[in-house]
Amino acid sequence: MKKGKTIIKIIWIIILLYNLLFHISNNFNPNKNLKIFKTEFIIIEDNSMSKELNENDIALIKRSNTLEIKVGDVVLYDDNGNTVIHRIAREKKNNNVITYVTKGDNNYHYDIEEITRENIKGVLIGKIPKMGSVIKILQSKIITVLALIYLILEYAKIIIQKNKKRKQKNPNM
Repeated sequence: MKKGKTIIKIIWIIILLYNLLFHISNNFNPNKNLKIFKTEFIIIEDNSMSKELNENDIALIKRSNTLEIKVGDVVLYDDNGNTVIHRIAREKKNNNVITYVTKGDNNYHYDIEEITRENIKGVLIGKIPKMGSVIKILQSKIITVLALIYLILEYAKIIIQKNKKRKQKNPNM
């Protein structure tokens, strides 16, 4: 039974630390995406790519300006300040300038704006299905508050137990 309580405490501490780090890092990195080396982890927010990526999947994007891009690649690109993940549907060459036509797999129409190589920030290299739901729950403020309350209660319990032991050893206190 004691082993189970210890595991629960460790889980609560991990959740609290994760949330604290998440909230602190959001103040410095407002796009909220975790980056490890050149891989960015992005929670998918809609079903525009549902054949490849579903809502709440985590897309693993290899970020680089030197990646070779070809038709069929799923890319992360900047569209006037919005981050978009869509597939390269066509490549166009006009006066030695290459532009790309993109489309969400689940969208009926091609995207209106063509993009250039400079817009493309990375290429999809993998996904973690449905894990975005878990991350969103862990990032919620209520979970942070509950973890904090749990840790405060555990700390109070430890102090009370120490005081009881001290009183048992020194009944004159």
